[in-house]
Amino acid sequence: MRPRFERFLLSVCLASATFVAMAIDDQVIIDTTSERLLVDTCAHLRNATRFTVDIDSEYEEVLLDGTTVTYHRNDAVLVERPDKLRLDVVDDRGLRRIFVNPDNVVVYRPVNDVYAEIEVSGTLDQRLDKLEAKGVVLPLGDLLRTKPCDDLVEQMRRATFAGTHYVNGQMAKHLLIETDHADMQVWIADGDAPQIVKLVIHYRELMGEPRFTARLSNWDIATVNDSEFRFSPSPQSERVDFRKPTATWRGEQ
Repeated sequence: MRPRFERFLLSVCLASATFVAMAIDDQVIIDTTSERLLVDTCAHLRNATRFTVDIDSEYEEVLLDGTTVTYHRNDAVLVERPDKLRLDVVDDRGLRRIFVNPDNVVVYRPVNDVYAEIEVSGTLDQRLDKLEAKGVVLPLGDLLRTKPCDDLVEQMRRATFAGTHYVNGQMAKHLLIETDHADMQVWIADGDAPQIVKLVIHYRELMGEPRFTARLSNWDIATVNDSEFRFSPSPQSERVDFRKPTATWRGEQ
């Protein structure tokens, strides 16, 4: 099954002063600069009720014979807290649009004009759980979780500031983070808006030690149109059932 890299990232994004105190109690080693960057980054994102971001990701799969295969995916993410999400996804399976609202979840494939829909209720966390149970992958999906820092508190062992380095056409603060099972590198934009612009996760305990890389760009902390969260099928659109989820990334809906 594909590793849950998104929970690690969002733990970084939504850390808080409470998180830092807990980390110290647990003997986690965090240098002063890393602590400040983590808190500032989480506060900037946590205070944004609406935002958009583009995610260009690549992820490795290590085959049984040891061969490493790299796949790519692009996501245009729109978020309105506390209860709305839209993803426009492009990967090997083509274009898909994913809508998460208070009363329903829809996955739409424009090229076939087909969609799958389920009625949902409960918190956004519960709705995302239901969507993932249907086999839908939400890269960095823990961005929306109520308590996204919990996993990092439990698993992080070290955070070190590596300096200010050039990445993706800009200068960024570079953090090195070690958890129980993976090593992370996180680059945070150097400026008034401490936004994550890149991360790399090295799964050192998985066979072949695969890596996941994401580049985040076109952050907009204000502008989201409410109409973009609603799916309206045409008279020709066909409703289909969700397929049974499989245990691999490439088997997603």
